[in-house]
Amino acid sequence: MMLAVLTATAAPPHCVHASLAGGGAGARELWFDTHWRPIAVTDLDDRGHRIGHTDLTWTDASIAVVQDPTASAFVAPEARGELGAHGELLRWSDGLHDVRFAWDGTFADAEPREALEEGYLGLDVLVPLRTADRTLFTRMGAFSFTGTLTVSGTHPATARYDAGRLVEHAVGDPNSPSVTRYEWSGDDLVAVSAPGMTITVSSDGGHLTSWREQRPDGSRTDVVLERRGGAFVGKRESFEESGNVVHRRRLVAKPCSRAASR
Repeated sequence: MMLAVLTATAAPPHCVHASLAGGGAGARELWFDTHWRPIAVTDLDDRGHRIGHTDLTWTDASIAVVQDPTASAFVAPEARGELGAHGELLRWSDGLHDVRFAWDGTFADAEPREALEEGYLGLDVLVPLRTADRTLFTRMGAFSFTGTLTVSGTHPATARYDAGRLVEHAVGDPNSPSVTRYEWSGDDLVAVSAPGMTITVSSDGGHLTSWREQRPDGSRTDVVLERRGGAFVGKRESFEESGNVVHRRRLVAKPCSRAASR
């Protein structure tokens, strides 16, 4: 889902090939620019043939998403974001939702940080764990922010950040919101407190390495996030119900082996 304007002198963008182990579900080539902003996604079938494509075009003040008609239906064909002076997202419109963002606090410069594993946890893609982290779903620039973010629109929410790290995320009725809290040790997320489930996390070197969700009905989801040589290489996920493993799958991520056509 994405594209940035690259100059002739820019270094080649990053490309990550992601697929489920064992095949049978096709693959995706995820393109990122030199700042790890997502710039394109190409969907492939099991034979490596292109079946869908989405571009993201970045400017200092905006981000535009254009998806071809054959691409996956979970993203609207066209979307646009408006960015503020620090790269913060001010408005997101995708034809289905019109969401506005109000940032009340202080900004500071921060280096963009590849954290692809965070894009595979099912978290709110428009409220990042860290404002400098780059994932497949990044929709704004990299910066550090301390203060409160208020999200208005279809799904209103508030989020508190400290030095670019999310410490509280509240959604739902403002009078009785559902609040999730995050505890950090430096750049490592070490604890999450969420309503309706027990979440256990581990981190190393500023990257999440595991995420477990246990629910009152006894069901459990375990995700192990794998990195090697400083790069994200995949995840292992399992879901248990009544003590039995209902499903287990593994995502494999590696550098693209060929020059994909964007």
